[in-house]
Amino acid sequence: ILRTNDFIYFQGGDNARYVLLGKSLAEGKGYRDIFRPGEPAHTQYPPLFPLFLSGVIRAKGMDSYYMKMVVSFFAAASLILLFLLLRRGSFALPILAPIWLGTSYTYFNETNSLLTETTYIAFSLAALLLFELWRERRRFILLVPPVLACWAAIMTRSIGITLALALAAAFFFNEGRTKKSAGYSLLLLAACLLPFIGWAARNIAVGEVASNYFSLSLIHISEPTR
Repeated sequence: ILRTNDFIYFQGGDNARYVLLGKSLAEGKGYRDIFRPGEPAHTQYPPLFPLFLSGVIRAKGMDSYYMKMVVSFFAAASLILLFLLLRRGSFALPILAPIWLGTSYTYFNETNSLLTETTYIAFSLAALLLFELWRERRRFILLVPPVLACWAAIMTRSIGITLALALAAAFFFNEGRTKKSAGYSLLLLAACLLPFIGWAARNIAVGEVASNYFSLSLIHISEPTR
C-alpha cells in the first residue's frame, strides 16, 4: 500500500507544505517556507512533524514511501496505545476500539498522507496513558512523562493546548478540588504550555504571519466580503 498508493487519497495542500518544511530543515536552512520569495520563517505549523520528515529526507531523499512510514508508525502506535489505555476497563472495549479505529476509512487513509493527525493522536494517547500511571502511583515525578508527551502533542499540532487543559483539570479533580490542588493544577498547566509559549514567542520575534488557526480565522473575518 505504501509503495503503490502515493498520495492517491489527497495530493498537495498541507502534505506538500509539511514535506517542504522537512526539506528546509534537512538542508540546514531552518524552519522556513522555502517555496515563498525570500524564504521567510514559517510560523503556522509547529515543527515536530516536519522534523521527523527531515530525518527521512536526509537519509532517503524526497521519497514519499519512506516519509509515509513515519505516519504509518504513529498510526500503529496509536492503536497500541489505545488498547493499553482501555485495557483496565471491560474485556471487549480494549480489543474492539482499536479494531474499529484502525479499520475506519478515514483513519486508514490518513496513513496514506503526510499529515499530522496520526502523530498527534499517538502523542495525545501517550499523555493520557502516562497520566493514568501517575493516578495509580501518585508520585509527582511520574507527572514528568505525561508533560513531555503533552509537549510533543503541542509541537505537532497547536490544538494540543486543549490536552494541557485536560491534564490540569484531571489533576485538580483527582486531588480533591482544594485550593492547594488548584495551585498545583495551574503549575501543571504552565509546565504543559511551555513549548507553546516558546513557539508563540518565536513567531512574534520573527514577525511573520499568524501562527494559529484562531488568529487566522480573525484575519479571514476581518477581510471584506466580495
